[in-house]
Amino acid sequence: MFMQHWGPLLLPLTQNLGVIALAALAFGAFGQCRLQMSRLTRGIVVGLIFAVSALISMAIPVEIAPDIAFDGRAVLVLLSAPFGGPVATLVVGATTVASRLLQGGPIAIPTALSLVVVSLMSVGWWALRRKTGIRMSDLFIAGAVVGVPAMVLIAAIHGLVHDGRLLRQFGPLLVLSGIIATVVLGGLLMVERRRLTAERALA
Repeated sequence: MFMQHWGPLLLPLTQNLGVIALAALAFGAFGQCRLQMSRLTRGIVVGLIFAVSALISMAIPVEIAPDIAFDGRAVLVLLSAPFGGPVATLVVGATTVASRLLQGGPIAIPTALSLVVVSLMSVGWWALRRKTGIRMSDLFIAGAVVGVPAMVLIAAIHGLVHDGRLLRQFGPLLVLSGIIATVVLGGLLMVERRRLTAERALA
């Protein structure tokens, strides 16, 4: 049963996780230069790193049904504000929404709307943890809910619930992949941020 439903999805799912890991590496490579930049410039650069990663992720979607697929873009949008500020979210959110609308298809509008919702969630998360910092428990919670806006909006607007069969069949995979991707990327970003903070303190 597992291989029948989930087996063909493992390769693109792994590729998407690889893209997310590359985003973390790019964020780390940009770390030293970031100290010399203004907050606005940092937000733009982080947003561009996440936006490019999201576009690559969108090019290798995990297709679960005709016209229905998911990838790592929502995770990148969700983590953009906590690690780059609202400007980063504006950059990556606008890029992914525009790209999804240009792709077209029957679920383009609900998918684009879900990215807007995730962008708002990202900025809200940033505002909530601006002073205390991101916690590891936050990443698990965020990963569990990152796919909810897309599932709800696609089902509500386009009616692609198939009597609930699609969600029952692939819902656990969507939640699990969201948690893994968010924890992996968020954890790597947290490690990099702590390293930069320590270097700044020593300097």
